[in-house]
Amino acid sequence: MTKPQLKPLEQDVWGVSGDLTFATVAELLPDFSARIQASGGRSRFDLGEVTRADSAGLALLLEGMALAREAGGEVEYRNLPESLRDLARISNVAPFFDA
Repeated sequence: MTKPQLKPLEQDVWGVSGDLTFATVAELLPDFSARIQASGGRSRFDLGEVTRADSAGLALLLEGMALAREAGGEVEYRNLPESLRDLARISNVAPFFDA
């Protein structure tokens, strides 16, 4: 298990790394939510360094979208891992991730 982390990549883009699984997303959620709220709901996250993900990781991303919408903004996810794309497809939420 690799601990998930957020790190700045470039202006207004945060890198997400590590595992986004049932065992790890709870510890990432506070920082993830804080970044979205601090940006006024206009956040960008690069998921290129996510090592593993399950449906809890997908739920985290959907929660991010809901938080951004509540703040009047929109969240953007870059480099979504194939495992999350597959989960989104079978969960019928793939259109939310196609930009």
